[in-house]
Amino acid sequence: MSAARELARAAAGVRWSGLDEPTRDNARAVFLDTLAVMAGGVARDLQSGLRRLLLAGSGDGPATVLGAARGLSVSEAVALNATLPTVLQLDEGYRLSRGHPGIHVVPVALAVGEQRGASVDEVLSALVAGYEVAARIGVAMGGTKPDIHPHGNWGAVGAAVAAAWLHSDADPAAIEAAIDIASGLAGRHDRRAAARGAGMHHLWASTGAHTGLIAGTAAAAGASAVEGALVDFLLPGSGAAPQPALLTDGLRDGSFTRFLIAENYFKLWASCGHTHTAIGAALEIAAHGPVPVEDIETVEVRTFRAASTLDARTAENALAARFSIPYVVAAALRDGRFDDDSVEDPALDALTPIAARVRVVHDESMDEGYPERGRPTTVTVHLKDGGSRSAEALLSAGDPETPATSTELEDKALRLFGSAFGQTAAREIVDRWNGLGASASITQLSGALRRAVASEGGLS
Repeated sequence: MSAARELARAAAGVRWSGLDEPTRDNARAVFLDTLAVMAGGVARDLQSGLRRLLLAGSGDGPATVLGAARGLSVSEAVALNATLPTVLQLDEGYRLSRGHPGIHVVPVALAVGEQRGASVDEVLSALVAGYEVAARIGVAMGGTKPDIHPHGNWGAVGAAVAAAWLHSDADPAAIEAAIDIASGLAGRHDRRAAARGAGMHHLWASTGAHTGLIAGTAAAAGASAVEGALVDFLLPGSGAAPQPALLTDGLRDGSFTRFLIAENYFKLWASCGHTHTAIGAALEIAAHGPVPVEDIETVEVRTFRAASTLDARTAENALAARFSIPYVVAAALRDGRFDDDSVEDPALDALTPIAARVRVVHDESMDEGYPERGRPTTVTVHLKDGGSRSAEALLSAGDPETPATSTELEDKALRLFGSAFGQTAAREIVDRWNGLGASASITQLSGALRRAVASEGGLS
């Protein structure tokens, strides 16, 4: 049996009632967290411009657009919503896949679920099915090739699974076709865009989610696929060290026996995940006493290969700074904290002279620790008086080994929804989600999202 068929059988068998409590809890958390992170991006220039252009002259469509009181078509809503979660770099992920399944799957599950009048448990089952397939593909790739960013690549297959699951009533044949169709369509996106602060970075997840939507919908409509595209085309074409056998790890007798969505990480710091242990180590140094920036001679950050490439000492904008270890370390040392605004554009001029003193070094001895054990990093501050301070970190707050608490995740959701819609609307959205039973319609949540736009402090 092909890997695509095995994955499709397992995905088709996902039912909310059959999932254990940790998996259900994390699936609900992933869904709300991704929507909240999307809300954090609605006011940005690119996203506002796209929303204005797509809404111009349109009626009220079936699918909710974050930041708009009326909907769009499913296709337009998915394409627009999926540009949002990478703005603040607060999107959840699965470390062993070296990527972010949720940002591709959630926009599709929400939009198709609304279109079909699906229940909460159906939408979340589709999310779990898509997440499990996508994360396993990421793991089996062993990372993407050096010039290819994972956004919009294997995540498209997870989005396709979610769309096919909902459109076909979880038909295994349709889901199998969706996997191979999406595998033949998945994008190869220029990795350089993120570190250079190019807005096209936000289109990667958008193209992946939209590709998945089209692939899954077409599969449910009967489109045929090139059988074997997952193993013969996607893995060798995009994977850095493909191991096809890992595609079906945690499957037995046509079912998932291990749910990777229950082992995800949630971000509590607004930057690329590869920078988080550097932030954590810098904060530990700062916690032991102030580090006046004028006393810093140099800062050395030793880390694993993938993180060591995030070494830019100049940043064009906040997006580039969120992918720069020198900038995030500079902010953490200077302020003794790291929050959503630490490397926003207004802060960059003051951070640049500090970032210029930060040197990032690839330490080969740390490569074996990533991704299995964590993201090993050591930060050493060399002072002008000859002294030094050092700290190391393997894990970050929010990692599965050091999980975010439910209170931390709710506070994050309230903060991000509040930044877009005001605190009253944020509270309504979170309370509505927490109060929705499995059999409730997903439109009860989307109604709260649309009402939020007209609320006090919301967007117009």
